[in-house]
Amino acid sequence: MPSRSDARWQDAPLLTWRDQYREEYLRCCLILEGRGRLWNGCAVCHIEPALFRCRDCTACTAMCRGCTLKVHAMNPLHILEVSRAQSFVPFANPYIEMEG
Repeated sequence: MPSRSDARWQDAPLLTWRDQYREEYLRCCLILEGRGRLWNGCAVCHIEPALFRCRDCTACTAMCRGCTLKVHAMNPLHILEVSRAQSFVPFANPYIEMEG
């Protein structure tokens, strides 16, 4: 094993990430930006299609309309987005648009 002062020892974590996790990380980045495949279903109920996501929630999961309203009932200032043609766009006023 290289010594701590050796540059190869310091590069080991980065090389491990590159070799084992880079592809998964990039795939997740593309999905979260709306440029990858959409989630199969709602992350909460697993029944309805997942067409909405919240930019403020740390989980950044996609949810159906009903679950989005339930989860964000106490967070009305969160920024919601809706899936439109393989990308997410801002959802202007979800509480007016979605309740109808």
